[in-house]
Amino acid sequence: MAIKPGSVLLKRLGYALKLILSVVITWLVFRKINLSDVLEGIAAIPPALAALILVISLLRHYLQYQNWWLALQMNPGFIAKRRDIQCSYLIGNFLRFLLPGGHGTFGKVFFIKNSSKTATAVAVTSERAAQTWAVFLFAALGASYYYLDWAVELRILLLGFIAIFPLLLWIPVRYHPAFSEVREGYRRDLPWMLLIQICTNLLTMLQYWLLLSLMLKISFPQTVLRMSLVQFSDTIPITISGLGLREGFAVHFLEDAGVTAKQAVTATLGLFIFQDLIPGLVGLPFFLTHKKSSAKEG
Repeated sequence: MAIKPGSVLLKRLGYALKLILSVVITWLVFRKINLSDVLEGIAAIPPALAALILVISLLRHYLQYQNWWLALQMNPGFIAKRRDIQCSYLIGNFLRFLLPGGHGTFGKVFFIKNSSKTATAVAVTSERAAQTWAVFLFAALGASYYYLDWAVELRILLLGFIAIFPLLLWIPVRYHPAFSEVREGYRRDLPWMLLIQICTNLLTMLQYWLLLSLMLKISFPQTVLRMSLVQFSDTIPITISGLGLREGFAVHFLEDAGVTAKQAVTATLGLFIFQDLIPGLVGLPFFLTHKKSSAKEG
């Protein structure tokens, strides 16, 4: 099906606007601090600690890859080599920079063969839903601690609803005929996918704690409760890969814990480099290679 030029223009215009918004929000955050001080703080991270954070990032991405593999297995008609799945995951790490909120990762649906594009779309949607669920769960936990002016009943209700939401989704999956093909896969794989996402979020919190502990004394539970609210910014699709928005959230939620704006931004920007930028650059050559091979086949 041909893509209309007007549709392409609107998408490019939308991306340009989001890019401008990313720059504006980032400028609003950095006008209060000296960017060179932040970069110096990142450069001053001891090599041993930098290596540890990078290793944790590799472990986290391995778990995320396993999550993608499980999501694909929900479709009983899916058949692909592990190498192809690995390539599509690496390409997804690059594509997440192309749309706000990391939604560009959905584009990896076009880099893996499946019984149908719809089946792969279901897989990538399930993977993203599991990731979002874990972020919301941790954010609800952080909110129940941070927003003490909220009624206790409201905080418990919010946390409980998010916790059992995957079980509520089982009702339509179990009984609606449209989900008959993925029903068994949902029942079998989704619990593992949710567990993986909880583990990846805890690994991210560990990385934040290691970075913040380098600059001040802060406990791991305090880091989890506050940075979980910061991670929630990744689900708001208004900037490219959460840039600027995440830093603004960090400055706000860490301020009353004695963390300066410079320290907060150093931690978030430092982890962005290890967690997102480096893996994205690793995925770039796989993306370019796939485009060249597709062009030759065409």
